[in-house]
Amino acid sequence: MRPGGLELTLRSLQTCPLPVETRVLDLGCGLGASLNMLCSVHGWCGLGVDISFVSLNKARKCNPGQSWIQSTAEQPPLRDGCMDLILCECTLSLFEVEPVLAACERMLKTGGWLLISDLYARNEKGLDALRQLPPGSCVSGAFSRTELSQAIEKHDLVVMQWEDYSEVIKDFPLCTLSTSACLDPFDLVIASARAKLGYFSCLARKQA
Repeated sequence: MRPGGLELTLRSLQTCPLPVETRVLDLGCGLGASLNMLCSVHGWCGLGVDISFVSLNKARKCNPGQSWIQSTAEQPPLRDGCMDLILCECTLSLFEVEPVLAACERMLKTGGWLLISDLYARNEKGLDALRQLPPGSCVSGAFSRTELSQAIEKHDLVVMQWEDYSEVIKDFPLCTLSTSACLDPFDLVIASARAKLGYFSCLARKQA
């Protein structure tokens, strides 16, 4: 369950040229809904990585045609240059950003694509308010467009497309975006308002 759902995944990849036999990796795949949809529609080969054994066990039962690995997103046990497409959907803000982007650069083929969708601060001056929230939620880990773009470009990845989809969180309860049990709802609303919390989809491509 995430803002925009599967429709946003398809919409974000519309302009992304990919080979017929695309190998796609989902970092923080959860129950594997995106992989199942993309592989069913396009016939791609999918691999899901998640730290949760419970989620992966359910994903295997629901999607037996795909492959699943229990691992952190920062150090997946995969060879270099093995993926055409990597998904980080509403998960990058929960990870250690630099190690994950380095891993994506390593695993992507030259010309491969990275799709990130997540929360971001449309008002960079409100980032401090988000950072003061207790850790453990994608809200407190949200970033600005500038800092994420700069982080991406440190890893031989070029931002090819950035789309604002903030409308998808208008009817999405903020409390469902947090996994922190100690996060005060009032603090969450105030910090989100200061940062003008939004939602984006970003496509980046690995250069030669």
